[in-house]
Amino acid sequence: MRSRVLFIGFVVLNAAFAVVLIYFVTRSGGPSAPALPPTRAGLSPSPAAATLPAPLPPSTRTNEASAPTSSILPNITGPLPPAVPPARVAGGVRTFGWQDVEAKDYLTYLDNLRGAGCPDKMVRQIVFNDCNDLFNQRRLQAAMAHDVKWWMADPQFSIGSYNPEYQAKMQSLVVDRREILSRLLGDNWEQEDKSPSLADHTIPLTGSVLGSMPLELYMEVQEICVRSRTRLEDYRMSRFNEGLGTSEMELAKLRDQTRKDLSIVLNAEQLEEFLLRFSHNAQHQRLTFRGVGLQPEEFRKVFKATDAIDHQIQLDFGGEEALSPKQREQIVRQKEQAVAAVLGQEKYARIVLSRDPLYQKAQRIVMDSGAEDSAIRELFNLLRASDLQRQQVKADKGLSSEDKENALARINQEQLRQQTQVLQKRAP
Repeated sequence: MRSRVLFIGFVVLNAAFAVVLIYFVTRSGGPSAPALPPTRAGLSPSPAAATLPAPLPPSTRTNEASAPTSSILPNITGPLPPAVPPARVAGGVRTFGWQDVEAKDYLTYLDNLRGAGCPDKMVRQIVFNDCNDLFNQRRLQAAMAHDVKWWMADPQFSIGSYNPEYQAKMQSLVVDRREILSRLLGDNWEQEDKSPSLADHTIPLTGSVLGSMPLELYMEVQEICVRSRTRLEDYRMSRFNEGLGTSEMELAKLRDQTRKDLSIVLNAEQLEEFLLRFSHNAQHQRLTFRGVGLQPEEFRKVFKATDAIDHQIQLDFGGEEALSPKQREQIVRQKEQAVAAVLGQEKYARIVLSRDPLYQKAQRIVMDSGAEDSAIRELFNLLRASDLQRQQVKADKGLSSEDKENALARINQEQLRQQTQVLQKRAP
């Protein structure tokens, strides 16, 4: 009985308390709960970056990710920080770019964050995130602006895959980032910086596919390339110290290890793009088809049709030269059918022509002279005409040996004169 009375008493007391609470809430004219800092405008690529074929995804940091929240700042007593510095308006959407970080308004924004009670550690992290996002936007712009014609035989591109313009631009971006962070964060910020430096490159990963890789993946690929070169150099040095030459099969195995390492971290599109630009087989294809006039997609199709065949032969035998005549004939026929299928008969006929010894000689002359590839066909026609004249002179039984020598000398002199004209006319 006593418990029942106590229970009823508690119910009545709670009901009375609820009525009083509702009364005060409905009658109160006091201020509402303090508002959270306004949401920062999402970071988006600069107008220049927005026009690129495959821009990096813009940062979508929201109030929960980048601005202080009530759970982090339970007692906000100072003025609320303003939104991101006044930014440009494009199509009704506010954008945020590198120049905004460089502006004085950004310093005001950071000061207001601190004044509102935002921990300095969080403010510094916001600065790092903003600068890294903008740096990546510029990195993609540089990767597109300084891309190379990877489907063409370019001696500068072939030797170590070095891209001086891209390298210089990346070093400039690293300096810009360092200066901005020093101005915003003061000294000793390098100890907090978790981002790897892009000032030096083993491989220039340019273009929309490789240039737009996330920074962590970008650097992981660079590390794989460093290990690949180290393995190759160590192997060559060990063979040299033993007084032995290199084995084509061993070299193929080293290249295969690099492919396997890359296949672990890259998706199919990225791996294909890397092999198109930097693989041993792609470089051989560029030299073989120089002057044929393959377009980028044609080069890609030929590579996809023949790379697996060539790579397996290299692993098993070291190269086609190690095959028996019958095996070589079968492999050549298989590759030619694949190439003809993807290019068509007209372009395939030009490829067959490229195997002519005189055509290959014209390729070498043009390459050594630095003239444009368009000179190869004209020079080939000249070499073929001169060679025909020599054969006619040698077959002429009415000429003495001395007459033949004089005639051949005149043909050689005329060929050299015309050859010089062709190369000068087609000089870049």
